[in-house]
Amino acid sequence: GDFRKVTDFEFSGGLGQSASYSCGVNSSGQVAFSAVFSKVINNITNITRGIMIANRPSTFTDWVFWNKVSPDQNGPGDDANGDGVPNIMAYYFGFGATDVLNQSDIVRWNRNGAAIDVEFEHDLSVTDVTAKIEIAGELNGQWNPGPALNVIDSGGGAETLGATLNFSGEQGFSRLVLTIP
Repeated sequence: GDFRKVTDFEFSGGLGQSASYSCGVNSSGQVAFSAVFSKVINNITNITRGIMIANRPSTFTDWVFWNKVSPDQNGPGDDANGDGVPNIMAYYFGFGATDVLNQSDIVRWNRNGAAIDVEFEHDLSVTDVTAKIEIAGELNGQWNPGPALNVIDSGGGAETLGATLNFSGEQGFSRLVLTIP
């Protein structure tokens, strides 16, 4: 029953890389901010402040809404900011729709002798997307299930997933498939 009007928000958007920078996002991806409230009591304006913590969007639909993605670019396969990274990838890896990304910075493919290791960090707050590796002998051929993704490391609201791809023959192709069930 105590209703107050929010009159201001304060957010520290620094990088958080050292003590000289403050950051409004914790290692779990939650956003911390302060809110200033006002309430008139007996013709006197009472000002109060509160420290708030908000969780990041929990579904792809929430992510689209909170990132203000235009209706013509809000599908999982669309690219809201034209950086070549589909929306579903930006969401799954914990980025916003306006973050300019490069796929090679997100998913790392490294040759390991005759095999290829793949690894990437997954935002643990994203639970409505599944990831899997598919492989094929030819690009225009049949895509088959690849090796299972394993947790390599976790902490700070993210986990590093990876797999080793062993190809028989002279060539092989692989892809990371992200789907919303």
